[in-house]
Amino acid sequence: MKKLLIAIALVVVIGIVAACLWFFPILKVGNVVISQRDQTSEADIAAITDGLQGQNILRVDTTAVASALSALPWVAEARVAKKFPDTIDVSLVEHRAVLVAEREDGDHLIDANGKVFVVAHRLDYTVPITNTKGDNQETFQAAASIIASIAESERGKITEIKAVTPYSFDIIAGDKTIVWGAAENNGEKARAFSVALQRSESTIDITGAPTISVQE
Repeated sequence: MKKLLIAIALVVVIGIVAACLWFFPILKVGNVVISQRDQTSEADIAAITDGLQGQNILRVDTTAVASALSALPWVAEARVAKKFPDTIDVSLVEHRAVLVAEREDGDHLIDANGKVFVVAHRLDYTVPITNTKGDNQETFQAAASIIASIAESERGKITEIKAVTPYSFDIIAGDKTIVWGAAENNGEKARAFSVALQRSESTIDITGAPTISVQE
């Protein structure tokens, strides 16, 4: 009987402590730590996270905070976690712009999935995609897969990738046109592309890679 009473007393005490921690801001948020931020502005993040300061950390809805952060244009994924006693840890995974399409309302930045995720100033490492009348995600995704297959050291030599049709592409590298064709057999074509960059001809067809054909 005595052990039972002790057990009941412990449960009551634990319940009271838990209730106090939940209903009273004993454990307050004192720090919000942001990591892996590159393009997302501090102001946009602060608009979401500043209100967390001083809140009861137990009552912070990390799922809601992550959802709000994920709605920001550059954010592909947000992870929010509590680190007791007083820290909210925020980790962002941002979109990686691969292509840029020039439009009347500005430069449309496009990720590896062909998604236009923000209208902003183009970045140095993005490849312009031309001859597209609209934002066709399938066309963009095909073009992005081509760019991804090319060695990073060679991407900087690309002036633009031109959509000859929605699913067939030419790559312009300076005064050289490299006919890539469809976004298939990209591994072989990427190796042929490396060879094509070293050749003197102005037009090189690598659609049949590893075989290439040239025009003066």
